[in-house]
Amino acid sequence: ARAEAAARRFGIPAYYADAGEMLAAVKRDFADIVTAAPAPLRWSHAPWLAVQDSVVAIQRHWLDCLDSGAEPETSGRDNLRTFALVEACYTSAVGNLPVVPVTAAYG
Repeated sequence: ARAEAAARRFGIPAYYADAGEMLAAVKRDFADIVTAAPAPLRWSHAPWLAVQDSVVAIQRHWLDCLDSGAEPETSGRDNLRTFALVEACYTSAVGNLPVVPVTAAYG
């Protein structure tokens, strides 16, 4: 029902419930895939929806990494390097001089 509603709303002539159905029906070498936006979370509200959705996504990613043993894309090590860069920017602005971030201790 959501795919049909989105197709009507955006003037899309055909819609499919899944990729397999689409690939079986469409004999082209390209396809435009349109997905309906998910309903906002109960605790989220505009204009912060994208930011709030990203919190859920990153927490889901971290939990998946904990389960699999993989290092998260946004690891603590990566965050410390980013923080070193921010500190270097502030130091550079205060002294009006170029500053190299200190990241050796962070790997």
